[in-house]
Amino acid sequence: MQLWTFNVKDKLPVIPIPLKTPDKAIPLDLNKALQAAYQSGYYHLAINYKQSPPPPQFTDKEQLWIQKQIEANN
Repeated sequence: MQLWTFNVKDKLPVIPIPLKTPDKAIPLDLNKALQAAYQSGYYHLAINYKQSPPPPQFTDKEQLWIQKQIEANN
């Protein structure tokens, strides 16, 4: 079993998806998958970005970074 760690500022990793032998694992770009789900699920319309994010609590530096990301994508 493998474990990937990342935080809110990190791009999600590309992970190998195992297939049955003799096929080799295929890469899954989690960042692209999240972006596709976000857009097709209309989460950008359903989430109120003016509210504070739910727990866990972010540091002031992380909150500033999050705010900049929201502003850049609006």
